[in-house]
Amino acid sequence: MRGSLILRQVLAESSSRIVQPPRIPAPRGDISTPAAFLGAIGRDSAKKLSGPLAGWQEWDDMWKTNGDVLKDAGVAVKDRRYFLWCLEKFRAGGDPSEFAIPAKPKKKVRGWGPKVQHGKRFFAIYYYATGLNAQIFHYNRLLGHIPAKLKPNHHPIRQQQAQSLMSNLDSKFRILLLHSNGLHGLQIPPAPGPSSAQERTAQPPEFNSTLSLGELPRISVTENESQGEQVTLPDGVEYVVVLEDDPKVLKETLNARWSSDVQSTFSQIAKTAGVPLGFGCVVGSAGESHSSHILVLHRTHFQIFGVFTPHSIPHGGAIQFLKRIYRPWGAVHYVGMGPTRGWNVADEHSTPNLAPVPWGFEELETAETIILSWLEYHWQNVPPKVTIDVVIPSYRVQIPLLRSILELTPSPTCSVEFIIVLDDPNSPSIPRLLKDFRSRPDVHILINSENRGASAARNRGLWTSTAEWVHFLDGDIIPNSDLLAESERAIRRHPKAAGFVGNVYFPPPANVATAAIKLSGVTSFWDIADRFKEDVPWGVTGNLVVRRRVQDGISFDLRFPKTGGGEDIDFCLRKTRWSIENGGDGFYGAPEMQAIHPWWNNGGRTYERIFKWAKGDGALMAMFPHFAYSAAAPNGGEVLLCCAIITLVGLTVGPFLDPNLSISIFGAKLFFATIIVHVAFTVHGYLLWGSEEQTAYLSRTLGLDSRLLAVAESALIRMTSEMGRAVGVLQRKEWNQLGRRFDWWAGRVGMEQRMAERELETQTFKLWLIFVVVCVPALFFE
Repeated sequence: MRGSLILRQVLAESSSRIVQPPRIPAPRGDISTPAAFLGAIGRDSAKKLSGPLAGWQEWDDMWKTNGDVLKDAGVAVKDRRYFLWCLEKFRAGGDPSEFAIPAKPKKKVRGWGPKVQHGKRFFAIYYYATGLNAQIFHYNRLLGHIPAKLKPNHHPIRQQQAQSLMSNLDSKFRILLLHSNGLHGLQIPPAPGPSSAQERTAQPPEFNSTLSLGELPRISVTENESQGEQVTLPDGVEYVVVLEDDPKVLKETLNARWSSDVQSTFSQIAKTAGVPLGFGCVVGSAGESHSSHILVLHRTHFQIFGVFTPHSIPHGGAIQFLKRIYRPWGAVHYVGMGPTRGWNVADEHSTPNLAPVPWGFEELETAETIILSWLEYHWQNVPPKVTIDVVIPSYRVQIPLLRSILELTPSPTCSVEFIIVLDDPNSPSIPRLLKDFRSRPDVHILINSENRGASAARNRGLWTSTAEWVHFLDGDIIPNSDLLAESERAIRRHPKAAGFVGNVYFPPPANVATAAIKLSGVTSFWDIADRFKEDVPWGVTGNLVVRRRVQDGISFDLRFPKTGGGEDIDFCLRKTRWSIENGGDGFYGAPEMQAIHPWWNNGGRTYERIFKWAKGDGALMAMFPHFAYSAAAPNGGEVLLCCAIITLVGLTVGPFLDPNLSISIFGAKLFFATIIVHVAFTVHGYLLWGSEEQTAYLSRTLGLDSRLLAVAESALIRMTSEMGRAVGVLQRKEWNQLGRRFDWWAGRVGMEQRMAERELETQTFKLWLIFVVVCVPALFFE
């Protein structure tokens, strides 16, 4: 067809890059001024942003600001990130009363606090915890003197459990119990670096099988006039066992073999990762049930950082944070893993993960900088790996297809973990999935309590991820074996990109239904990376890489249908705008990053799916008005919808006003006339203007009669999509969007595409009018 020829020419010639203007939402309720908005989001934002607020005379001025403007105005990093995050939430339709996060209350005591608090002498003991009223492990033991023994009224049962756990540990180990309000900075003065390579590679002393009982050892507190109070590890202590304060942990025992495995694992880390002995962390599980969360640190960790974790890291996220900072160097190893272990499986009751990680990425960057500097000074330059989390939402839980994704292997310079979000808790395939993959430490399985939809599942996986990049894959694709390697190459070529769009191909059409889907253009954007090398407008989430380590507050908008439709376009356009406004790049095409998507419904017809997609993506016209434009004439779907409305109105009022149902009959005749016109126009265009490439592609599996049927059905698919879009506009009551179209290329191909679309609509509508005026009376009326 002429429209298709013009479109292909435009795609071949266009290489312009358009920076999207800021999107300004309309005021809502009492929030109609910048001051009202700042008051609604709380955290004393009006005072903290008083400088920029003075320059915002109108509502639109506030929405045109960016991070650089706030930075120049002297707004603190946390305040400007929180403000920009609130802007994105408001743009997405959120209510400040729901998404605003109150400020954390000020700490009553800074750090360790003075040695004398409230008139009592303060001593710090090395074991500490408060969860579940475990008072014997309080690190803030406000006593008037150092007791020789713990007081008997301090939960002797928990004391016996702790001593039982200690009795099976090597004397070089000490336990650190995490609790929510406890010590955030266990300060250890850095030791001088090794003086020679021989000293750096020396093996630890032989494992001492002597079991240590006795009292809970304390850490000595020393004073330094310049650095204040510092805490030192007892002599001979090399390892810190970090445990979550859980009764299950205290009931289980760690045998001497487990301790020996930890020491040998640190040696293995040093050998495989090329790092000094003691660098990294060992993650494991205790006891026969393998249900306890355990992380082991070497003294080297405290030599690097001087503290256990930064003060801003809550103990609820300490283990996750420690695993994350050592992951880029491949220095996180797992021991004690058994087939019954399930710490990497979580439902919404045990681990909600419905909010971002409890710490910012600024702490990660700082920690990595410290590690790089320490390695360069004390060891050698060891470059970090690229970290990628593959997020896979799955509703049908198709084990063979999920297995093809989980069997992907990255290069030695890339660290990859998989996050599967199961959106149907009643799927019969879940037990088998858990049996096959729950023992893999790089596979995390999250189970939603109900079907929340594709966007919510991707959001949960995105918020759970702590990697630099997230690779979204659909759970029903078959990736190429080198997919992760190609993803890493793209990241290293363009480290400032907002993300990368891969190609998803469909098998050759095997019947009329699949050929019709191909001809209708529904799959046109699945291989968009073949057409754009840079500044890609958007990509389907079936194979999409996005930058994770940014505080942009962007996630998938839940206003779109559960089954999808428009959420990927909205997500990519907002990601691109934020990245460019903050000095980054947009999306790049990664055509070598490929996957195969089987035909939906096993190659059957999928009109309902296409209708729902279109209902959702029609919302983009109101969300991005600068990419919407007026139509030259009604399209086939809109005409069909009008005919259907006329028919239904006639059936409703017929028994009262029109006993012969002439209105309904007239509407039905117009309905079928519309179908005849669009099918005939499409078949005529294929016979006259169909490309040789298209004909050769279809002739591989279909004969001439089947090809013509497929061409005819493709017109029905397009009208189904257009009708769904019109229905969505009516349901959302977006009356001003009736008769408008969305530029799916987001301005990347100029005005020629819009003109070609308008010309095509005009031709088909004229043909429809001629058919209705001339042919319909002769064929249908007496």
